[in-house]
Amino acid sequence: MSLGETLFLQQVQNSANVTLDVLLSQLSVNVGPIYTQANNAYGQANNAYNQANYALAVAEAAYGQANGAYGQANYGTSVAGSAYNQANNALYVAEQAYAKANTADSDAGNALYVAESAYGQANGAYNQANYGTSVAGSAYNEANSAYSLASSAYNAAESALAPSGVSPGGYGNGSLIPTFTVDARGRILGVTNQSISQFTSTGSGVVPASGGGYSNFLRSDGTWVPVLLNSSVGSNGYFQLYNGIYLIWGTATCSGVVIGENGPYTITYANSFPNGCFFVHLQFVLGYNTGTIASCAPLSSNPKSQAQFYTGYGQANMSNPTLYYFAIGY
Repeated sequence: MSLGETLFLQQVQNSANVTLDVLLSQLSVNVGPIYTQANNAYGQANNAYNQANYALAVAEAAYGQANGAYGQANYGTSVAGSAYNQANNALYVAEQAYAKANTADSDAGNALYVAESAYGQANGAYNQANYGTSVAGSAYNEANSAYSLASSAYNAAESALAPSGVSPGGYGNGSLIPTFTVDARGRILGVTNQSISQFTSTGSGVVPASGGGYSNFLRSDGTWVPVLLNSSVGSNGYFQLYNGIYLIWGTATCSGVVIGENGPYTITYANSFPNGCFFVHLQFVLGYNTGTIASCAPLSSNPKSQAQFYTGYGQANMSNPTLYYFAIGY
């Protein structure tokens, strides 16, 4: 082997060793999956290194053989030619080892790029998280300031509002109703409880207190008033209502009535009104031979006791006809 070939093989070995050192330095970054790829590259580089050593050993053997062949060169060129071929083979093996070492270096570079990209993404996420924390802190401070202002305003309003004089607490219950005194601004100035004396509570609801009944009604002031103040029930009777109105009814006779003639004819009530009459209704009672009442009204000269009427056409004259009457007065 010539000196040039020996130097070239030594350079191949040194290049493999440098490449291996660089790969190991780059693979010192602790990056999970990337570490695995770098470790694989390291294995490939180590294999290349072993192959380079093997090539070096072969070259050294070839060198020894070539050196022996050199000693024998004087005796025959065929041995030297054979040694040259072996040295040439050793050079080819060394070139292959160098190519593999170069590939391992490229793989390690790709692994480093992936690791740097992952680091950049992690750093961006960290910055975004810091920004979100800053925004949340600002919002919290603004909310806290608004709460402080609202609390101050409430305390100022509470201090400015003078007491109304009404005792705090609940008013009214099952037997009491609260009544209120309110000023022009809607403030309650006074509260009192009023007894519910007109009603009593039972298990089935609220019923009238004593004094009520079917013939009485309850006024708005809480007093009971009888619907009928006075009454007389019969064929000739009356009702006196609580408001002074009278209802009277009965029968009356009228002499000399001629059907179809004008009248007027007069009847007298069995019970008189105290003051006067608003309305009267008359009807003949004659069986089959029924006459008609053309019109009727309270007698203007004596409206408390009498009514007058005019007849219409009918089937017979009546000397002493009987009439029903119903009148309303006061």
